[in-house]
Amino acid sequence: MRRQVLDILLACAALLPFYSIYAAHCVNPDGASGFVQYDMPYYVANGREIFERGNGFAGPNPYDENSDAPTIYFHWFTWILGFSVVVLGLDPGFVFVSLGLVAGICGSWLTLQIIRQLIPDNRAVTPVFLLSMWGGGLFVLFKCFLNLTQGEPLLSDLLMFDLGRGWWFMSWGRNFILPTEAVYHAFAAGIWLCVLRRREWSAMTLVLILAATHPFTGIQQLLILGAWNLAQLIVNLNSRRSSLSEQANEKSTPKFDLSPLWRGLVLTAGLAAFLGYYFVFLEQFSSHRNLRSTWALEWVVPPIVVALAYGVVMLLALQRMRGNWRKFVPETWFFLVAFAVSFLLIQHDYFVKPHQPLHFTRGYVWLPLFLIAVPKISSWVISVKDKSGDVRQTLILAVAILFASLDNIAFLTITTRDNSNNMPLNHDARDAFRWMDEQLLEGVLLIPDDKLCYLSATFTSARPYYGHKFNTPDYQTRKENVDNWKADGTQGDWMETIDYVLLPAEDSSLQRNVDDHWKSLYENNGFSLYGRNSLKSSLKN
Repeated sequence: MRRQVLDILLACAALLPFYSIYAAHCVNPDGASGFVQYDMPYYVANGREIFERGNGFAGPNPYDENSDAPTIYFHWFTWILGFSVVVLGLDPGFVFVSLGLVAGICGSWLTLQIIRQLIPDNRAVTPVFLLSMWGGGLFVLFKCFLNLTQGEPLLSDLLMFDLGRGWWFMSWGRNFILPTEAVYHAFAAGIWLCVLRRREWSAMTLVLILAATHPFTGIQQLLILGAWNLAQLIVNLNSRRSSLSEQANEKSTPKFDLSPLWRGLVLTAGLAAFLGYYFVFLEQFSSHRNLRSTWALEWVVPPIVVALAYGVVMLLALQRMRGNWRKFVPETWFFLVAFAVSFLLIQHDYFVKPHQPLHFTRGYVWLPLFLIAVPKISSWVISVKDKSGDVRQTLILAVAILFASLDNIAFLTITTRDNSNNMPLNHDARDAFRWMDEQLLEGVLLIPDDKLCYLSATFTSARPYYGHKFNTPDYQTRKENVDNWKADGTQGDWMETIDYVLLPAEDSSLQRNVDDHWKSLYENNGFSLYGRNSLKSSLKN
C-alpha cells in the first residue's frame, strides 16, 4: 500500500513541470478560458453539439452553421465533455482541464508501472521513470551549436527544429499537457502494460475503446497491436511445426494456442468497423467530404527532425540490442514492433499521399526506443549509485536528467512566457457568453474576433459563422467576408444568414455597421449583443 501511494505521488510530481503551462495561463492578463492551445476548445464544442443539435449519441460539425448539418460524429471522449457541460452545467474549461489532469495522472502512473515491469532493481526506477517523462532529443543542443557557428545569440530561437514550436510533442511526457493527448496516452500506456503482463485480451479491449475516440491514435494502436498479434501467431505456427517434426514418431500431437487467432479476428473486425466509419459512412456526406479534403495536409517530419528527435534514444536502443538477437526477451520484440509501425506512419508520405504524418509522432516513436534501452540505462544508473556517495550520485543523476530534459525545459520556459497559443477569455466576454448560454440562443452568431467567434461554440449554444480554421466549411471565404465587413461595413447575401452579432463596446466603427434591422439584446462593460428584429423573442425573463 505504501509503495502504491508513493507511486501516485511520483506520477504526480513528474507532471508538475508540464502544468506550469496552466499556471501561466491562469495569470494571463487577457483572462483565462482553460484552453492553452488553439485546437483544445473544439473538442468541447463537438461534445455540446451531441446534446444541442444532435441525438444524444452523435452530433453535427459545430462550425457548420446550417440548421440541417448531418448528425454523424461520435467520439466517447467528446460525449463526456458535452454531457458535463450541457447536462451537468459545468464550465467547459474546468471540465476539459480536470479530465486531462485525471488522465495525466493515470498515464504517468501507468508509464511508471511499465518502467517497474522492465527494471528488477528498485534503485533505478525513479531516475529512469523521470527520464521517460522529461527526456527529449537534441533540438536545443543542436540549435545552440548552430547559433555559435553562425554568430547568433546562444539561446536564439531554441524551438526552431521542434515542430509547431514544440506543440507536436516528439517525446513522451510533454503530451500530458493536452487533456486529449493525456487520455489517449493513458490508454496507450495501459495497452502496452497489459501486453508486458501477458494480458492480451485486456490490451485488445483497451485498444478497441481507444479507437472509438480518436482516428490517428486509434489506427496507430490498432496497427501496433495487430502487428504484434500477427507476430505471435507466426511464432506459434513455427513452434508447432518444429514440435510436429520432433514428435513425428509419437502418437500425441502438440497443442496449438489459438488465442492469437481469435484476438486477430476480433482486431480485424474492430479495424473493419473503424475504417468503415471513417472511410465509408462519413464519406456518404458531402459536408464531411469537403472538410476531409482540407485535412489531407502535408505535415511531414523532415529527416533532420527525425534525427534530432530520435537519434539519442535510437543509439541507446541499438546499444541495448547489440549481440545475439535470439536472446531478445518478448518485451524487446514488442517495442520493436511498436517503433516500426509508428515510424512507418510518420514517414507514410514516402509511400502514399500524406495525411498529417506529424499526428503519428506524439511520443509513440520515441518511447518504444527508450523502453528498449531501459535495461541498459538502469544498469548505468545502478553503476553510478554503486560507485558514488549519496551526494555525488544524486548530483550526477540530476545533471544527466537535466541535460536529457533540455528540450522540455526550453519549451516550457518559452511557452509560459508566450501567450500566442493561448485562447484568452476576459471577464466581459465570459459574462456575455454566460448570458447567451442561459438564453439558449441557437441562431448563427457573428463575432468580429477570430478567437472569440471560435470560442463561442464552446461556451454557448449558438452556431458561429466561422470557427476552427480546419473545421469550418469555406473558412477563408467566411473570414474574408467578416474582414471586409469590419473594414468598411461591406455586406452581402452572407449577412442574411446571421442572427446575432456580438461587438466590442469600445469599437464605435463596428457599432455603426449595425443598422435598424438589429435590436440590442444585452450589454456589459465590454460587449454589446444585437439580434435581428425579425427574430421571434424567446429570451428568458
